[in-house]
Amino acid sequence: MLMIRDMAMKRHSIMNFGFYHTSRSSLFHLEKYFVILLMAMQLPMTFASTENDTQIEIVFKRIPLMGTFVDFKVVTPKDRIKEAEKAIERATAAMQDFVDVISSWDPQSDTSKINANAGKQPIKINERLMRVLLRAREISKLSGGALDVTVSPVGKLWSLEKDNPLIPDNKQVQKALKLVKYKDLILDPQKGTAFLRRKGMRIDLGAIAKGAAVDVGIASLRKSGFEHALINAGGDLYAMGSKPDGPWKVGIQAPREEHGKVMMKFEVEDRAVATSGDYEEMVVINGKRYHHILDPKTGRPADKCISVTVIAENAETADALATAFFVLGPDRGMYLSERLPEVEVLFVDSAFKISRSSSFPHTEQNEIY
Repeated sequence: MLMIRDMAMKRHSIMNFGFYHTSRSSLFHLEKYFVILLMAMQLPMTFASTENDTQIEIVFKRIPLMGTFVDFKVVTPKDRIKEAEKAIERATAAMQDFVDVISSWDPQSDTSKINANAGKQPIKINERLMRVLLRAREISKLSGGALDVTVSPVGKLWSLEKDNPLIPDNKQVQKALKLVKYKDLILDPQKGTAFLRRKGMRIDLGAIAKGAAVDVGIASLRKSGFEHALINAGGDLYAMGSKPDGPWKVGIQAPREEHGKVMMKFEVEDRAVATSGDYEEMVVINGKRYHHILDPKTGRPADKCISVTVIAENAETADALATAFFVLGPDRGMYLSERLPEVEVLFVDSAFKISRSSSFPHTEQNEIY
């Protein structure tokens, strides 16, 4: 998402919340401020394979990372529980290493070095960060700039703290907008360098980084030999394989209802899901709602949607497109989505009208809208 302030990527100590084993549980629960919820079964059960009566367990772990909680669920035979636990630890370490590279809070990170050298000189950057920036640039081009990682100078003007909100005036926004232009982030994959053309420009990867980190974690679990798992980083998730009793189920938060109230749910396997909404990081002043997803063209909160859910082949893409579609709105966003293979999208517009792309999966809809 395009964050009002630089994404909260301060390095967390990796706190061991302990492993939790549950058998044949469906999707794990989520204590988090984003919009995707995973539907949990009321009672844990044990699944026995019909072929060899091998008991299947689901190993759960939660860690703090990137300003949120990251939840892991790994499906494993009972005799591989210890291996699954070690696999989660390796995935956690891989995700933390990735965050250390892209964090804008750490002055030693490559992202911070790019920002500190804006208008001065190109900076040699990590290969993983280069891949993320190239993907962000690709989606910026596809969306006509609806996604723009250089929006940070505008985002820093805003604060959505309920006790002390800060809403910039038009003059401040217009001045900061002069520093927002994704085309002025010069990437040279051959040399491995990144350069912001003008002093005062900044990048912030809040619109793509959580999804990219999930992909890093999934790749690590695969490398460890696990093919059925789910990682959720504050609403940006990847569902690898399935649960013992069938596909993973994902629920979409009802935008104007209490936290945990599900608007609809659907099944997903080997796909990523991300949702952008205007109702989690927001403040209402004199009856007007201000939220954290900025339109890079206006420098103000995008107002064509209240919620957008994207399904894509990887979490990085789903994360970035959720922001882009939110800014574009249903009409332009739907047109773009139909041109993108392996991408499905569901919109809830400002009038609470629901629209979805032709390939969006069947949903079980609750009677809310």
